[in-house]
Amino acid sequence: MTLGLGWYAPFLSNSGYGSEAISYLQAFQKYLVPQKRLEVAIRQFAEPENEEWTKHYLPPDLRRTLRALSQKRLPSGTSSGGGGTAEQQGVQKLASTSSSGAATEEDGATSTTTAVTGDEVEMQLEDIPYRGSGLAVVCHSTPDVWWEDGAFGWGGLQTRCPPPTAKIRIGRTMYETDTLPNSWVPRLNRMDYILVPSKWHYDIWKRKIKEHKLKVLHEAVDTEFFSPTATPQVPQLRHRRQHRLLGNYVGRLAQSEGGTTAKLDPRTGRMAQTVKKKAPARYHRTKAGKGHLHEHEQRKLQHRRYFDDDYAGDMEHDVHVSGEGTTDGSDNDNSEDTLPQPRFFLAVGKWEKRKGFDVLIKAFQEEFKTEAGIYLLIKTSLFHNTKQQILREAFGSSYDLNLERYQHVIVEDMPLSTVELVQLYREATAVVFPSRGEGWGRCHVEAMSTGRPVIATNFSGPTEYMREGNSLALNYTLAKETGREGRWAEPSVSHLRQQLRWVLNHREEAEAIGSNARKTMVDRFSLSAIAKQFEQLLVSMDREISHRDALLPERELRGRSSSRRDEL
Repeated sequence: MTLGLGWYAPFLSNSGYGSEAISYLQAFQKYLVPQKRLEVAIRQFAEPENEEWTKHYLPPDLRRTLRALSQKRLPSGTSSGGGGTAEQQGVQKLASTSSSGAATEEDGATSTTTAVTGDEVEMQLEDIPYRGSGLAVVCHSTPDVWWEDGAFGWGGLQTRCPPPTAKIRIGRTMYETDTLPNSWVPRLNRMDYILVPSKWHYDIWKRKIKEHKLKVLHEAVDTEFFSPTATPQVPQLRHRRQHRLLGNYVGRLAQSEGGTTAKLDPRTGRMAQTVKKKAPARYHRTKAGKGHLHEHEQRKLQHRRYFDDDYAGDMEHDVHVSGEGTTDGSDNDNSEDTLPQPRFFLAVGKWEKRKGFDVLIKAFQEEFKTEAGIYLLIKTSLFHNTKQQILREAFGSSYDLNLERYQHVIVEDMPLSTVELVQLYREATAVVFPSRGEGWGRCHVEAMSTGRPVIATNFSGPTEYMREGNSLALNYTLAKETGREGRWAEPSVSHLRQQLRWVLNHREEAEAIGSNARKTMVDRFSLSAIAKQFEQLLVSMDREISHRDALLPERELRGRSSSRRDEL
């Protein structure tokens, strides 16, 4: 039996839900589709495409796969017969209903005609039967955009999920506090099933959602890609200078060349110095010829600031070249490569209160304010804010006047490719997530898969995989958060200080924790493990829905099957 699956998610939006959906798709494409156990098509849903990210940061092979699957017709599968695909039937029915302004019962039933408004048409679409289709559809987003077109301000027309003729209607979502928003409950209960990432979610949500609808599906992590050792896809850095982000801080995160006086640039928080010499010969502008820059670029450099005597990434098309003209990223003088690499703690996540960066900065500064050679790097992304706003949130309104005080804390919003992200994880002494709540913790499992010791709040989604011996759990208290339903965690600053110090003082034990974390990810959350888990769930759901529908009278199956399923 081949099951047909349509997955609706923000695949091309560079969002948490989108990244999660991609990891599932990779698992299915590698372990289920080739064996003809699953047929998959996808739809961009809930959020608009981030075209810059799709073009510049999404791996080309993956981008081509997503494009192809998004143009593929939704499969009907072979679990049962049916006239045409579910998508075709839905389009035909929608066109008929919309053009006539009436709803007509079919196939020998008493014909009735009722005038309906546009909104009523949308709500009545859920009652169109799947008519034998074997299609299972997953709506992967927050529930506010399920069922209704363009709901809650997402703007213009978008793909509707679930499509009206799906046999199995599945929602995939999560929440970060110890409750479920009341506004979500009606939309969740209208689905046949809800996939949640953890037993923690299951236990909380069953208080408001019919328990038979809830199923636990873990998130997948590509353990071959997020690997602690070099792979053909992700080579090992020979020096941090080779990394686009780390290269901007080579004076702090690697030993800098002698003779430079480090200062911080108030616009970016990076170290900077005034240029009073020509650009080093090892840099060139690709269109200018080997070993030099355009004259106008030289003039500009005489009057601007650059970072740590390193031009990498400073201009859009700069590349490293040695004096002999090689482009392998190496220098003639390799003395820097033998110098010790300063240790740094890494945190990754979008800039918002929930991520707990305020707790992390406070703990780090209190614990290491008098120590040199230890740094905190926060790799973040802007979320309805600007770089200056997040710097001021991180360091206070006096940030510009007290730059030296913060020189061991780096806040960077540079977009990275997934290859660069893996390399960044590998370089970190430990990865820290003092979060107040996580749906799952995608960056947690990526860091653990790369074998890094992880310090994290053991609350919400991460409880599914954090165990003694594979991570360092943070103590916390529960606190009510204004503007959200329920409570979330308030991590302990003092305990975070202790955990940071412990990692520095117990390097071998910390590395062992990272190795155990890697084993957990490979054994339980790899692409193959999650593909197997999902297939078992989908086969079970298909069997249950077929059994329920067999109990319905034929006329109700054709007319209002969706509303009756919940009653059986």
